[in-house]
Amino acid sequence: MTGFGYNVLGFGSGSVPPFNATRAVFAGGAAYTDQMQYITIASTGNGTDSGNLTDGRYGMGAVSNGERGVFCTGTPASVQLSTILDYITIASTGNATDFGDTTLGRYHPGSASNDTRGVVAGGYNTAGNPRSDVMDYITIASTGNATDFGNLVTGRYALKGLASDVRGVFGGGQTQQNQMDYITIASVGNASDFGDLSVNFYHPGSAADPTRGLFAGGSGVIDAIDFITISTTGNGTDFGNLTQARQLLEGADSATRAVFAGGAGDINTIDFVTIATLGNAQDFGNTVGNTYGMGGVAGI
Repeated sequence: MTGFGYNVLGFGSGSVPPFNATRAVFAGGAAYTDQMQYITIASTGNGTDSGNLTDGRYGMGAVSNGERGVFCTGTPASVQLSTILDYITIASTGNATDFGDTTLGRYHPGSASNDTRGVVAGGYNTAGNPRSDVMDYITIASTGNATDFGNLVTGRYALKGLASDVRGVFGGGQTQQNQMDYITIASVGNASDFGDLSVNFYHPGSAADPTRGLFAGGSGVIDAIDFITISTTGNGTDFGNLTQARQLLEGADSATRAVFAGGAGDINTIDFVTIATLGNAQDFGNTVGNTYGMGGVAGI
């Protein structure tokens, strides 16, 4: 949801597709896979293989400026926590390339971005309090290590992020499952309270258009979808329901459509909704393999 892009976020995902985004790329997930796959958002159909991450991992965040997608942190098979940032060119297929590192190793963070900057927030970290409140940022068009941004209102993991071109919103998580925080992406500083979701969302998916943000599925294996108006503050409102109750799903979006892919329980379902309207999700197709805990980005 930014001038050239806007953010989504799924398992700790926050991709920023441009208004005319055509492709979503989902990466990683269960069994520490390094697989990436893509779909064409405006159509329906199954995922197609598109290359591999630099290291297979689960529980990533993801950000995008519409041309480049960056997959952030996660937990690989080799170590418990990762600081890895790697990137792809969304319009092409091929393997990811090293981008740099975050300030803190973690998994299940939230992420949000506009067409310039990506922010990775919270996550699970085993040092001290595992519910991190740390936020980092990167400049997506360049490469390099992340820089400290500020802190969430409350440290947590299993949250999701979404964004407009101005504001990022992080919702849900463990243990503050209905909490939402917001930031101004272009600045640095601590997050502020946004409001509360209508139900508890723990390991939800997220997506957005330039105006409205969606949080879907999550804790207790629910099928609920909530929406918010990003430019204001306030509580979440019921949008409709997924085709299948699940958590650990990942979202991506264009200016008009949101897609939600995968889910715990080895689910390969992809759903879609029209963001500007209310109503239940419809079947889009299936992912390549049954997976959950992916990162997702969208762009052209």
